[in-house]
Formats: sequence, structure tokens, C-alpha cells
Amino acid sequence: MTANYMSEEAITQVLVTRLKARREIFGLTQEEATSLLPDPKPARWWVGRLEKGEVAVKAPKLLQLARLYRVPVGWLLGEYDDDRYLDAEASALEVLGKKKCEQVDMQIDVLRLMMKLEAMKDGLQYESRKIKSATGGA
Repeated sequence: MTANYMSEEAITQVLVTRLKARREIFGLTQEEATSLLPDPKPARWWVGRLEKGEVAVKAPKLLQLARLYRVPVGWLLGEYDDDRYLDAEASALEVLGKKKCEQVDMQIDVLRLMMKLEAMKDGLQYESRKIKSATGGA
């Protein structure tokens, strides 16, 4: 899939599908995902409406979502495919590390909870570095 040859509607569909998939991999509700975004915070229903394609996302919030879900923006937009971002076990290994995953025998429900806690504890990250919001918080 190459974004250069996709219509705006097709890119939007890929984006909303991938955002929802990543949120579910992290075990986050739509409201929880919204609450983890830094100021200015969107309304609590924003992620839900975004996933339905009802609202547009501006570049800063798209970058924040990519950092929250630990994926490149290009992947979210359909610039390329990478199945590991859609695989809960591969995502858990990347986010949590092999040792933590093996401690719970790769039980996917436990891994989702651990990834959710990691996202809530560590906030936005990119390439294993904590990203601070414009207000100075994580």
C-alpha cells in the first residue's frame, strides 16, 4: 500500500482502521486514549469520532497518537505496511520487552493490561524516549 497512489478517502480509512487497531492492542478505551493526549486535550469523545472518520486530525495530534501507540506516522497513513504493528504479541515484545512478556507466558490479556499501564505511566514516547508535551509534562 503506497499513500502516493491512494485517494484521500482511502488514506482516511487506513488511518482510522490502524488507529483503532493500535488502541485495542494497548487495551485502551476511546476515552482513555483521549485522556492520555497532552494539552490542549480534545473532548473526551474525540478518539471515538476520529475512529469513525467523523472528525479530522491535525498533524500535531496525529504525531501525538503515533507516539502514544508507538508507531510511525507513515504507517498510520498507509505509506507502508508492517504487520508487526497489528500483532498484539509483537507489539508487547516491542513495548514491554521480552523478559516481561515471558514472565506472564505471553498471555495476551495480561500483555494488553501491561501495555495499557505502560502507556498510562509513561505517556507519549517515540523510539523508547519519553516525549514531553508543550506544557512540560509527559
